[in-house]
Amino acid sequence: MLACYQGEPRVRFREAVPDDCFPVPFRFHCPPGWVPSRGTIGSVIKHADRQRLGIVSLALDEREDGRVVHARLERTAAMSRARRCAGPGDDLDDLVHEMYGTVWDAGDKWGFLPAALAATTAPPVPGRAWTGASGEA
Repeated sequence: MLACYQGEPRVRFREAVPDDCFPVPFRFHCPPGWVPSRGTIGSVIKHADRQRLGIVSLALDEREDGRVVHARLERTAAMSRARRCAGPGDDLDDLVHEMYGTVWDAGDKWGFLPAALAATTAPPVPGRAWTGASGEA
């Protein structure tokens, strides 16, 4: 992922981040071992903006214990408002869902690949539909 966004001055890579990232409009979380294709993050941001979503979660893998490994785009304004409105015991994601809306989708649909596979797969051509390793869209 670093290679895709290394020259992008608006992108910062961090292992630990504060709760609030104002004035940045979005925060993107990607688990280790997963890589978005070039243009993926921009496409997810456009989708979140068009739908006015507070959180977009992209399922990448399901573990044997049932845990879902996922990437996540958070709208800063939505998270900040949820923190301001939260009472004791309130779940921020639930508040964001009520105020802005949230959605789950399949990560491969948006061009996410396991890092090992991404290293052996040609990146998609910008402006064309993503095709996975099998060549299917």
